[in-house]
Parts: sequence; C-alpha cells; structure tokens
Amino acid sequence: CALDVLIRFLDFFNLREDCPFPLYVHGVPLKEHAAIFENEAVTVTASPVDHSPKTPTFGVKIASKRSGKTMVYSGDTTYSERLIRLASGGVDLLFHECSGLSTHDIVPIHSNARHAGQTARNIGAKKLVLLDLDSVLNDDPQAILAEIRQEYAGESVVAEDFDEFIL
Repeated sequence: CALDVLIRFLDFFNLREDCPFPLYVHGVPLKEHAAIFENEAVTVTASPVDHSPKTPTFGVKIASKRSGKTMVYSGDTTYSERLIRLASGGVDLLFHECSGLSTHDIVPIHSNARHAGQTARNIGAKKLVLLDLDSVLNDDPQAILAEIRQEYAGESVVAEDFDEFIL
C-alpha cells in the first residue's frame, strides 16, 4: 500500500525520528468532504479533485473555529466541480494551481488561468492565490492575472517563494 511505502521512506531517512515536531502519517479516503483533522481551533477536510486517475490529488479545506475564516488549497487539478463543492459557502483564501494562460495547450489534468478564475468566482473566494505556475511556459504573471480578471473580479495574486498569507 502507498501509505506503507511512504512510512518506510520517512523512516529510512529518519525523517519522523529527527522531525522537530510530532509527525503522524494517515491515509486520506478517496471521498468528498473526508474528515482529516479536528481540534478546538480548526476543522480540516479534503476531497479528491480532477487529476490523473493513477495519481489522485486532493483539495484541502481548513476552517478556523475561532475566526470563522476558511482557506482552500486546490492541489493539481483541472477545473473541478468537486473542488467547488469542497469550498461551498465561499472561502476567504483560495490557493489554486495555475499552469499558465488558456492559450497554451496545457495537459488537461492541470488548470489554466481561466479555470482558476472560474473556480474562484464560482465559490465566492475573497482572495485567489495562484500557485505552481509552469516554469517552462514562463508566462508573464501580469498576463495571467489579466486573464484571471476576465473570470473573477476579486483580489488575485501570483504567489512567490516565502510569501505569507494571513487568514
């Protein structure tokens, strides 16, 4: 099972033992709105999104019980109704994969700028943060944001290494 392989990999390199915080490994069920974690501060749920059948990926929703704010992370996906259902009710912050402009022939397991903008609009995201831009296509981030604005009127940014987003 893939979970056993991951645990053996972590243990081979002593990554669990040498980790400065407790590290627990759990499988994620391949079902929508799967409960992943909950404590007094947050609820974490996940849903599979539309990617390759051989490589399942997930969208993850973290909801703060203290502030009532939520964030959703898309994972690698094309436009996905399952991601929209996960984020139903709107989110404060949507992190969405975006391989590039819609004019490129992007593999249909990834999102282009229009997909990300449509998703943000359809879930009512307050802010869209684009991740995982294709470095080979090397699209101009301003052109990507311009295409996003054709679908989504809210605030959108292209994430850079070490950016911090406060919820």
